[in-house]
Amino acid sequence: EDIQTRAKLDEWMTKHPDKFVLIERKYEKEHMGANGRARNAYLSYLMQNHKGDFCLVCDPDEILDEKGIKNIKDFLAENQEAAFNMHMRHFIGSLGEEDSVAEMHYAPSRLFRIEDDLSYGEVEHPVLQGSFRTAGLCKASTLWHMAYCSYVFDIKKRYENHMAKSNIHTKEYLKSWRDAHYFAQYPKKRFELSEIPEVILKYFNIDKDRYYFK
Repeated sequence: EDIQTRAKLDEWMTKHPDKFVLIERKYEKEHMGANGRARNAYLSYLMQNHKGDFCLVCDPDEILDEKGIKNIKDFLAENQEAAFNMHMRHFIGSLGEEDSVAEMHYAPSRLFRIEDDLSYGEVEHPVLQGSFRTAGLCKASTLWHMAYCSYVFDIKKRYENHMAKSNIHTKEYLKSWRDAHYFAQYPKKRFELSEIPEVILKYFNIDKDRYYFK
């Protein structure tokens, strides 16, 4: 996936050299504060080159909805805060289900004006810090979080492989199979958790006694 990402970035920079800047930095996987340190790397570039502009942070597992940038620009023209929490929706398991823990979710301070005093803590889930005291709410656009539906990417690969090689299923059947998985419509049922083989439970660090009576 990293190779595909780099190829796409190179393509964009070749087509639009005036619109893209690639900041290369090795991600410190073993460092406890790797996430915050990585964010501070691009934040440093922004503070040196784009002070006063607004920045929208999108993680690699997030997608901004259609017309998102235009809607955000229109929103900023009418709102004066220095930072905003971005509306976010989390796919859970499939493209047909989402997190319902809260009525609405927001990603803290993902939209902000670039100033000299900004920084991220060196922790796993850093939140932007700066002179702004509070962040407003931006519902003009939505970030779609895809980290918890990785299953659908596997289904996509299987579908494409079957379409290319299968000699027992029709293309229409395979499309229906794919969509049923994509949108959580595939027929399924619950069963007793105690029936799961011990080797599977051990792999996922599940204590069988803990769930025996569930």
